[in-house]
Amino acid sequence: MIPPRMACLWTVAVVACGGAPSVDRSAPGAGPVADVDTLRMPAYPAPRPGRLVAASPTNPLLAADAPARAGRCLSDRSIQVFAEDSTFGMLMRFRPAGEEDPVQTYPAGLSDSPVTLPVAHLAVQLFEERRWSVYRADSGSIELSRLDDRASGRFAVRLESPLNQFRAVAAGVFQELPVVTLSALVCGDSVEGQP
Repeated sequence: MIPPRMACLWTVAVVACGGAPSVDRSAPGAGPVADVDTLRMPAYPAPRPGRLVAASPTNPLLAADAPARAGRCLSDRSIQVFAEDSTFGMLMRFRPAGEEDPVQTYPAGLSDSPVTLPVAHLAVQLFEERRWSVYRADSGSIELSRLDDRASGRFAVRLESPLNQFRAVAAGVFQELPVVTLSALVCGDSVEGQP
């Protein structure tokens, strides 16, 4: 079962969830960063089995060390990686082209842009008392280096907030995540009797 916050997160990857949250521009890392496009990506953090570990020099709230899991969607061969703790949620969706091996490096792309496969989407939601913020990857690369009964990979992406246009950079790794088959509902497929 996908947690409700992660369901909202996937919706955010497509469009912003519900009404706009309050944005505290004085929060650490909450404001715009000067010329984020020229900043170097941070080094990949050390991996930890069963977890997603992320680093960001532009927004400390994007740094994470969270339990993670992976799943396969049978209908479109996509792979999803979920990570969540009390203040951080991330969802990645890998979409290989045709019968291509899903173990590869994918360009990061926005889910509301025209899609050319292969592509990977990444969305982050930060949960704070009385507010939340959202980022999605608009460029960079997301690598899936292992996919069998376990999934491993890494990412280095530039992020934007669809709510306030703030930008950030982040790099991270996920290692030896258990892989399950996801339900059609989680994969976004239509389910008989439902729209």
